[in-house]
Amino acid sequence: MSLKRLLNQNWLAILVLVALVAAIATPIYSYRILAPVDNDYGNHILITIQLMKKEFVLRDLTNPGLQLLLYFVFWVFHKTSVSLWTLLIIEQVCAQVAAALLIYFWIGRLPGRWGEWWRVLAAVTLTIVAPIAFFVILDGRYYFGYIGLANYHNPTIHLLRPLALANFMLVINAFEHPANQKWKVVLSAFLIIAACLVKPNYGLSVIPAVMVLALFYFWKKKKFDWRMLLGGLIVPGILVLAAQSVIVLFFSGTNTEGIVLRPFAVEQAFSHYLLTKFLLSILFPLVFLILNYRTSLKDPSLQLAWITFITGAGQMYFLAEQGNDFYYGNFRWSAQIALFLLFGASLRFFLQKRLVKGKLDFKKELPIILIYLLNVAFGILYYVHCRVSPHYG
Repeated sequence: MSLKRLLNQNWLAILVLVALVAAIATPIYSYRILAPVDNDYGNHILITIQLMKKEFVLRDLTNPGLQLLLYFVFWVFHKTSVSLWTLLIIEQVCAQVAAALLIYFWIGRLPGRWGEWWRVLAAVTLTIVAPIAFFVILDGRYYFGYIGLANYHNPTIHLLRPLALANFMLVINAFEHPANQKWKVVLSAFLIIAACLVKPNYGLSVIPAVMVLALFYFWKKKKFDWRMLLGGLIVPGILVLAAQSVIVLFFSGTNTEGIVLRPFAVEQAFSHYLLTKFLLSILFPLVFLILNYRTSLKDPSLQLAWITFITGAGQMYFLAEQGNDFYYGNFRWSAQIALFLLFGASLRFFLQKRLVKGKLDFKKELPIILIYLLNVAFGILYYVHCRVSPHYG
């Protein structure tokens, strides 16, 4: 996007988007971070304090992105009375706003009088959608067994979203344009490094997916920007992931013994109905794909999003960490970030191709619209659950 196009925006719509996302995110993160509830925030703040005191252990350096960011912001505002907990709330809200803004710009201009507001609605709702948790009636679980989208107990997965989305948008350019500007390659490399330092799961999912799609393009004799893929994603991503693996396996001082193939062992320990919950988690992009497979499968963003999701979901269901971390479910994050990207790519394609003169043909698109509204409805329900309950699962 050029500077001229960036400045020529509907700033009222953007302001409304930012205000809505901030208004939605602030109460939930304030409660989950400040109240005595099930969450991972306290551990990240403890590690940040250890970094500040130089009392950290080497394992803390495997994915220190969030802690380093908190440390830096705290140092900038060290003369104020702002606490790490308050800064973490601000960081989570800003991450949600950044993700919504990226979705808004990624969707692009839509036709018709209400096109801008469709963009705003899509961007806002994608920050809160959740799986269609029908089985909550049977087992009381909103999170376990599903592939989570909204996630209010872990700070790094939402910080990962804007980094992964921005990198994903750049990587798609490699398949849409045979040559890209050098600054895009450099920015993409920075984003994949930052994403892996926050949480390695996006890199673990997208790098194999890009390799598969690049091989497919090569087989079909389609041109793609291999410099963008190598310099902007594969090489920097693999280097960071390799360094993280070496630290965890050999220098962390933990009992982690490596990665093992244990199909469904982790997820079955937390929930039943795994197949049905899996389908309920991906119902929107799956139905959209089935109804639009002739056109959607030709789109590079949906091609890469689906392959990335298959890679991430495969890690979630089939892989586990051997040792004390076996039931931590750290490969869940691969499926979660990949599903978020898949939702974004599907909704973007839907609005770009199905919005005619600013209006949707509700009769023709009714199944897709209803399913997405269910995702939004369960997102609201899960929001309320996490706002009033100490539990998240």
